[in-house]
Amino acid sequence: MSKTAKEWFEQLPEPYRRQAIENCRAKGEEDSLSEAIFGGFVWTLTPQGDEYWRDVKLRAEKGEFDTPQPNLHNWIPVSERLPTKEDADEFENVLILRENARKSITKYDMVRFCDKETTMWQQLPKLPENL
Repeated sequence: MSKTAKEWFEQLPEPYRRQAIENCRAKGEEDSLSEAIFGGFVWTLTPQGDEYWRDVKLRAEKGEFDTPQPNLHNWIPVSERLPTKEDADEFENVLILRENARKSITKYDMVRFCDKETTMWQQLPKLPENL
């Protein structure tokens, strides 16, 4: 089944999905995810580099990404939705995840200033009542 490289990249888990889409320069269609990774962009010209994408391509060839991965950790991309006060804890904070897996706690209303393409957020767990 032929699809554009960007359509193939949608089945990758994060952060590969975002990185591949950002790097994509291909305009035609490909017959598989591994072909899209191979032909979608020049690996050596990406921030991740040749070795990184070679590994992702090999994993795609083995079928590792054939089934879209569920979001098991409840991360919500900022590009999809900003947190609201109702999402925040009693101190109005949420947990954010930025590029390079940098996690931090920040006020829910400050997330709007984060990079919309590389930041995800989630609710903080509730504090134990016996503290």
